[in-house]
Amino acid sequence: MTPTDAVAPILTARNAATGATLRAEARKEGPLGHFVVDFTAPAAGERTWQIESNPFGPTALGTLAVAPVGTPTTTSPFAGPLAALSGVAFLRDGLRWFGLLLLLFAAWLGVWSQRALLFRGEAATR
Repeated sequence: MTPTDAVAPILTARNAATGATLRAEARKEGPLGHFVVDFTAPAAGERTWQIESNPFGPTALGTLAVAPVGTPTTTSPFAGPLAALSGVAFLRDGLRWFGLLLLLFAAWLGVWSQRALLFRGEAATR
């Protein structure tokens, strides 16, 4: 497949209970062939949704359950005091610490590999 910007994708969301259909046009954003669409459901309920990008035809995306405002949609094992350990922030902070430890290990390895020269130099000055 070759990415293209020569399409105008449209998100279509149909309320399963009422049959009401909403359409939202996508906009180009980022690299070639990447589109973004903003969609706000006016009420809770299940919706079937799809992307139409002519000339390629529709792509069904399944069913989307929209919860009422303020209703938690998932329960997380990281709830409460462990919430700070979840998600992207944890990954970013973990990578920072890993990088620091890797840098310290490289410095130690450099000193360790030069230990013979360091001790020879010390013996020669005595």
